[in-house]
Amino acid sequence: MACSNPFPKVSFPLQDPPEKNWYMINVQRFQSNQDLSGAFLWSEIHTHVFDDADKNGEVIEDNFVALLDEDFIAGDTVIVPLSNINESYYDFLKERDNSLFAFDLVSEPFNFPSNVGRGYGFFNLHKPDIRIVILEPNQ
Repeated sequence: MACSNPFPKVSFPLQDPPEKNWYMINVQRFQSNQDLSGAFLWSEIHTHVFDDADKNGEVIEDNFVALLDEDFIAGDTVIVPLSNINESYYDFLKERDNSLFAFDLVSEPFNFPSNVGRGYGFFNLHKPDIRIVILEPNQ
């Protein structure tokens, strides 16, 4: 990962399984005194979702910039979990991302897809592949 001040740029290759897949990558700051078992509960997270876009069984190479409120510099440590998610959770995350920059006073209300009866949100369980990375300076 490279640090494009103030936002880190994440580049990755991924060997995609042959069937249709949907993915979620999260990026957040990591500090040595934090427990990985609760890693997803303690700070701001940037979520990037993508699908295999007709690359079933191929290597997918992609990159994105993690938009976080924190300033990052080379040498900072981040945690990057990658998860293979189902299509309905992918749809939920895409809708949520599409509504992030909407202003409540001037936009239509959003009805997110949900698998929770009589509630809002999404119940999903997945086991991510977690990497801890030290940011490198931009080349």
